Amino acid sequence: MRVACWNTAWHRASSWQGAYMRGLMVAGQPELICCPEAHDDFLAPEWYGAFSRPDYGYPLMPGRRKVTLWSRSPWKDVDDLGAAELPTGRFVMGMTTTTLGDVRVVGVCVPWADAHVSSGRRDRRKWEDHVRYLQGLRTALKSVSADCPTIVIGDINQCIPRRAAPARVYDELQPILGNLAVWTQGDIAGLDRLPVCHIMGTADLVLKGVHGYSRKVNGRDVSDHDGLMVDVVLDAVSGDFPTM
Repeated sequence: MRVACWNTAWHRASSWQGAYMRGLMVAGQPELICCPEAHDDFLAPEWYGAFSRPDYGYPLMPGRRKVTLWSRSPWKDVDDLGAAELPTGRFVMGMTTTTLGDVRVVGVCVPWADAHVSSGRRDRRKWEDHVRYLQGLRTALKSVSADCPTIVIGDINQCIPRRAAPARVYDELQPILGNLAVWTQGDIAGLDRLPVCHIMGTADLVLKGVHGYSRKVNGRDVSDHDGLMVDVVLDAVSGDFPTM
């Protein structure tokens, strides 16, 4: 199964940046896509979407969602709250059917270091909302059933392994990673830096390949985040995938 993730930086599908990102991801023939900071019509109508709540503490803009999940099959058991401790509008979880069977997908958008510090509500200290989110995400993930494979995907706003984040902040991430395989950690082919978006999953899924999509094309910024694509299979079963 192929899975993609790219923060669209709010570019509409009709913009050259949005068209480029969407075209590149769809050409890879993924079954699941996560686009943080995207519009709820970013992909074509044949894709089924599950979205985080619209209110994430900044002025509301029509169609904008901090997390968008997309599947070739309908979603069920959609949860856009997760846990009461989570900062609002940055979480959505659902189950969908794939070629591997039912898969649960947890879409996240962890606040960046300066969320609501000098903009928005301006009532937070640096990294405060980020840490609150990670603590809330731990609570949300504790309630996730082990009845099917689970993927956690989206904008973590941290490199793995640690780069710019303070050690105390990176430490808040570790309990989440303890039960998951991070398929996008370290250097990624196609990228010139470590990504801050990530794709990770439970032990019943095995990584077969990973590829990065650069945030730049012909010297111009497509996004402020690099894109990612992974191939995973159940356990150690091998599979053939389209060329990235």
